[in-house]
Formats: sequence, structure tokens, C-alpha cells
Amino acid sequence: LCFVMVQGKRPRGVRLDDACRRRQEVWAEEQRKRTILRRLMTLYDQDSSGRLSRPQVEALLTDSNFGTPSGEPPNQEEVEFVMKSGDHGPEGPCLDELEHTVAQWTTYVTMRGKLDQEMKRFDISETGSLSREELRNFLTHLNDGTTVSDPEVDLVFQKADVLKNGKISRPELMLAISAWYTHLEERESCFCSCLG
Repeated sequence: LCFVMVQGKRPRGVRLDDACRRRQEVWAEEQRKRTILRRLMTLYDQDSSGRLSRPQVEALLTDSNFGTPSGEPPNQEEVEFVMKSGDHGPEGPCLDELEHTVAQWTTYVTMRGKLDQEMKRFDISETGSLSREELRNFLTHLNDGTTVSDPEVDLVFQKADVLKNGKISRPELMLAISAWYTHLEERESCFCSCLG
């Protein structure tokens, strides 16, 4: 049982079973995730460096590349995207950064079919990536046909172009979508607070 403590004493009959149970559930879930991440790190960190190198990340991504034939590795652009989009830098993710890496890859793999459709639709130049103008067209589509301003395109482009090659690749398109909707939420929040 969980009790409310007042000045170090437990008042008679005061119980916070629901709140306590929820805290215990959250803690247990965090411990379960941490255990899985430690196992992943142990499995893929073959040199025991505490970080996953590029080949080790590629092995992890290959093993978690559902939606493709078993054992099919990600392409180099996808590996580069994962290596550059985390906070870990070129040395690769450590245990604390691994959750973000796995979540990002899982989200990307889940969205890959939809991203392919959008790339085919908006990659007019057929380069396999979106130029700034093609990105504007895509964002205008997400914006229900309302043209997107230059500063908005620049904002999304800056956040999504993690490969720093002046174009938006299929994996980066996922970041562009996220950046766009985050921008809309912030703009709406600012608008509402200005009115209030």
C-alpha cells in the first residue's frame, strides 16, 4: 500500500493506491525498456566500447528492418540518416541514446511506404530527393493547399536536412513532416496566447 506521508508520519486511512500503482507501472515499464536497451547494446556493441559504431548500427538496423526480406540491410542513405540525426555525433549512440535511435528507425520503417508515395508524388525532378521548391509543394499539400512562406520552408528544410546535402531524402522527409506539424502547433499556440 502507498500512503501519504505528512511530516514523516502516515495519516490513518489515507491511501493513494491508484496514483501509487500508476507510478509503479511507469517505473516498471521504464525498467523493462532499459533492460531491453541494455541487451541490445550488449548484443551489438561487439567491441565493448559503450557506443555502437556505424557497422554495429547497420547490423542493428538490418535486424530490425521489418517490412523487407529478412536480413536485408538498410541502404547507405538510411544508415547515414540514423548516424547523423541523433545527438550522439559520428561516434554512434551509447546506451542512453539508443532508445531514440531505435524509436526513430521503427517510426521510419513503419512510415516508409507512405514516404515512398509522397516522394514519387512530389519528386518532380526524379532525383530520389526533394529540392527546396519540391519541399514547398509538399508542405503546401500538408497545409491543405495554402502556399507556405519562404521562412517556413527554410525552417523545415533546416530541421530536416540532417545529411546537410541541400536536399530532403526519403528518411529526412519524416523529419520534415514532424518539423512542419511542430511549427503549426507553435504558430497556433502563439496565436492563441496573443489573443488571450
